[in-house]
Amino acid sequence: MRHQVTDNSAWVGLGGEEIKDIRELLDQLTPLREDCSLHVGVDSKNYSDYSLMVSTICLRQEGSGVIVVYNRKRQQAYKTIRERLYAECYLSLELAQAVESETGIFPTVHVDINPKEGTISNRSYEELTGMLKGCGCNVVTKPNAWAADIADMFTR
Repeated sequence: MRHQVTDNSAWVGLGGEEIKDIRELLDQLTPLREDCSLHVGVDSKNYSDYSLMVSTICLRQEGSGVIVVYNRKRQQAYKTIRERLYAECYLSLELAQAVESETGIFPTVHVDINPKEGTISNRSYEELTGMLKGCGCNVVTKPNAWAADIADMFTR
């Protein structure tokens, strides 16, 4: 599955404005990179007959806030939490690679998994963070995965 950033589908800004060309927006924003950092995050929610996957691209300028765009996509419902977490991580990796292809910057990947023992997502923590790190990602997890938290806001 190729990520949406490369096919230019339905990216939206936090104010609800549709982004006509996400690649053009990334080209406009990345010259600010000297004092900015790029981040991506994905979160999902299962509904009765589908899963809603939400991806975010966030440009953070230290001391000035964050510019956020997001994309929502319906998919076949995932049967298990493990399957859904893997899909979120693969989609995050694809998005990070697509953003790097457009900007020359590999963003930090924020994943909605918990390092805390006893949590459901912790069962896959080592595998998923290891996979992403093995692919060259700088990985941030709960409770600091704010780009995934932003994605979570749009899963409802």
